[in-house]
Amino acid sequence: MNINIIYAIFIILLLVVIVFKIIGVQFNKLYNDYDLKSNEISMLSYNVFLIPFSNMKYSTYDEDRTRQLIQYIKNYDIVCLQEVYSMNSANVNTILNFCEKNGYNYYYEQLPSFISASFINSGLLTISKFKIYDHGFIPFNNNIGYDQLAEKGVLYTQIKINDKSVYIFNTHLQAFYKYPIPLEYKSVIREEVNHIVNNLKKVSKDNLVVLSGDFNIDNADLNMSGIMEKNGLNDVNTYNKNTTTLYYNNGSNDEILEYKPVMCKRSQEDIQHIDHYKKDVKIDYTFYDKRDIKLVESDVIDFEIKHPYLSHLSDHKAVYSKFVI
Repeated sequence: MNINIIYAIFIILLLVVIVFKIIGVQFNKLYNDYDLKSNEISMLSYNVFLIPFSNMKYSTYDEDRTRQLIQYIKNYDIVCLQEVYSMNSANVNTILNFCEKNGYNYYYEQLPSFISASFINSGLLTISKFKIYDHGFIPFNNNIGYDQLAEKGVLYTQIKINDKSVYIFNTHLQAFYKYPIPLEYKSVIREEVNHIVNNLKKVSKDNLVVLSGDFNIDNADLNMSGIMEKNGLNDVNTYNKNTTTLYYNNGSNDEILEYKPVMCKRSQEDIQHIDHYKKDVKIDYTFYDKRDIKLVESDVIDFEIKHPYLSHLSDHKAVYSKFVI
């Protein structure tokens, strides 16, 4: 091929990427019309499994699940969602439209940041009845495997309660695809945890902090509760109640199937034919600032739904907490 043609194609592709990135910045969404006046916060952190690509064997019925999800959102003041990927645009818009009509503010980055090499956004969405005074996104430095496609990191929003500034951090760490967790994946998760802690320290000098999300690692594999306690945050789930169930083969080369075959079943026969081991794990967390935040109650909620094929709203359970500030 002629060198000039190759050069022209390269320039065109570069321009397409630049335009795509600029559009990404313009499409980041903040909605901020309401402000709840209360010293109490009811909060939910939930990985809702609205992934970019569907598995042909097991339908995820995203539209049906999203319609039921927005009915649950009504019960909470702040909702931190994970796996709300922008390529699942129709269902994302359903959630955002619901927020705008029902007294919720939100912050959502629809596309990766301008400097990112990722093709998919973080999948993080924070919804709040409190006014959002500051917001932004802190990307992680390294991801491996399929996670390289997404710009994973920490989404933060600032609210004010009783004249106290509170930063809500919403995150989703490196996923893994075999069990036990390969060392290289565990190493990335440790690096991301350190990245979060370093940024929390910068903010916590003058603000209170709540951190929640899908950390993708069991407390038994990495003592997240202990790590955060050393950095001034308490775990709402001190009883270590599990938040999801992993299904996996005992062989070393088999992918984890997680909770998805149960949630995405097309028929009972499909479920009966799956012969896998099962492991309950705690990988979803909410941590709160020890100083001026009081935990009133907490729970792990498994939202069941009415559906001809699905049994649950997501492949994860949600972490619920109620605070007084």
